Amino acid sequence: MPELFEIPITATEPSFKIRTIIEDIELVLRFDWNGRDVRWQISILTATEVPLLMGLALNINTELLERFEVPGIPTGRLLLYDTRGGTAEAGRNDLGDRCRLFYVIP
Repeated sequence: MPELFEIPITATEPSFKIRTIIEDIELVLRFDWNGRDVRWQISILTATEVPLLMGLALNINTELLERFEVPGIPTGRLLLYDTRGGTAEAGRNDLGDRCRLFYVIP
């Protein structure tokens, strides 16, 4: 049975980074608000901030990593989930509130 855990995030600024450990891999996740596209983007970096994946659209209820095979990125599923059951994309102040980031260990 897959194991699910939340990666705690709180969007207080239009651009911020967090450090997290996923499947024993330390990563830096950078979140950037894109005002033109009116959506959040996520970049995944190593612990020393070497880019692995940059500028992925953070779409609601969509698995973010399945199309990539990048050394250093965990093999599970990363998705932004709407806790209210809706499908509206995350707004500027929704991360960590209505929209939460989850990782599913296969």
